[in-house]
Amino acid sequence: MWSQQAVRHYWLEGNRVTMIITTAAFPFIPAELNLGHMASTYIPADVFNRFMNMVGQPSLLISATDVHGAWVKKELAKIEQPHSDLLNEWHERYQRNFEAMSIQFNNYGRTDSQRLYHLVQQSLIKLKEKGYIYEKKTTNYSCNNCMELLPKRFRVTSSEYSKTGKMKVKSVAQEKLEMRCAFCGSQDISSQASQHWVFDLSQGTSLIAQFAEQQRNVPISNYLKAVIREGLVEWDFTRENYLGIPIPFGKGNQFVYLWYESLLGYISLLPEGIELENVSFRHFLGKNILYYHGIVWPLVLSEGLAVSPQDLQISARGFLNLQDSDPELTSIEMAEKLYGSDYVRFYLAYRTPDLVDDYTFTADDFKKVINNVLCNRLGSFFRRCELILQKNGIERVPETNLSNSTFDVALLSVHQAIEQMKIRQGLLEVQNYVKQCGQIIEQLKIYSQPTSMSLGLLARMMAGGLFLLAPYIPNLVETFNIFNGLSWRSVRELDTLGGCSLTYKNRTWKKHK
Repeated sequence: MWSQQAVRHYWLEGNRVTMIITTAAFPFIPAELNLGHMASTYIPADVFNRFMNMVGQPSLLISATDVHGAWVKKELAKIEQPHSDLLNEWHERYQRNFEAMSIQFNNYGRTDSQRLYHLVQQSLIKLKEKGYIYEKKTTNYSCNNCMELLPKRFRVTSSEYSKTGKMKVKSVAQEKLEMRCAFCGSQDISSQASQHWVFDLSQGTSLIAQFAEQQRNVPISNYLKAVIREGLVEWDFTRENYLGIPIPFGKGNQFVYLWYESLLGYISLLPEGIELENVSFRHFLGKNILYYHGIVWPLVLSEGLAVSPQDLQISARGFLNLQDSDPELTSIEMAEKLYGSDYVRFYLAYRTPDLVDDYTFTADDFKKVINNVLCNRLGSFFRRCELILQKNGIERVPETNLSNSTFDVALLSVHQAIEQMKIRQGLLEVQNYVKQCGQIIEQLKIYSQPTSMSLGLLARMMAGGLFLLAPYIPNLVETFNIFNGLSWRSVRELDTLGGCSLTYKNRTWKKHK
């Protein structure tokens, strides 16, 4: 039971929860997904979800296509085809993007479900009853050319974009006569006072502060504390001339801003009957939507849904520098076609910081990482193990009394990194494990003076390394999977490795020139 000792020890320390809900932020129509989104959100979430299930911690990975908002309404106005056709096309396009990168969701839905509709309206009614939501006269902007309502992110001062592809937006106080409509580019913008429903976040300051204190990611905790120190304010979540869920009170023809409903979208994707008090949330997202998840969401959960999950942690990463990155490493379709999904997954996991720093992907760096790290350091180890076993005519994994304690320690290290949502750190721990296994091969001279016991240990070290890599490169590990019947679904499989029959494949991972 060598592999389970480490896992059992970890659970006995009180770290296990009933169910983890792993969420990946929703793509919204008509935003094109690129490798930056995969790197910041979807691959980290997928690796986390795969690993947790493999070590016996139940986890569900969920996300959805956001079919509401100002941009999608604008897109729908351009077409003559049925609106449902366009929404379906985008939904299916996102699904193809995820399939190309081997992202496996337990549930991938849409934000136009009846379940979400009712959740949003019920939560708003409850928040209004508690005094968190009330009506207030606010100043709103609209474009006199295209007649669109212009919330802050749609009022820009120029056509400038940052290197990460984000619009450079100044505050209203700075805009003055420079304001420009993000939809049509017109500077003919007017303001008017309207009665809007606002969410008074300041009333939940103590609850949100407690949530910020509980964040184990220090930079995220510090960011949320800084926002709280500056003072929480009213959030105008009301939209007019908008495609979304109607606000269930007031004058009518007013809708809920998509980020309120998207947060509740996580709940709408869960299995019916799940007890939310017995779950733990793990949210993966880009740094631009940290405010909604860290400030608004805890208050909506507690006061709008009367839900207190066991734990809620956030992982936010930076943006891909689109300007300095090579095109084949920004386009999902191009990268998958040129390199293959798992090579891209490995590179993104290896190169993307576990912090909110931005990053750049280049073809030269990709080749260095794949050739030097994946193929030379990791692949060469697995190929060497296979050759030693094959050379010695091993047809079944020998029993051994040599402890693979190196794997026990590595499993804990990788688990602790991934549980803290540090996906890159987890991969570095796997690399360190393989390096230590190489040293053991040298120390025991398994390559030149093998024994049945040392060969049994060698097979287990090899299987352990493949297991740790499987969440990162689930398809490529099969290149070296010589163990018949091993599926990498559970760490318990490694307990029954003794006597497992072997089929040698004599293949390697592909280097890129």
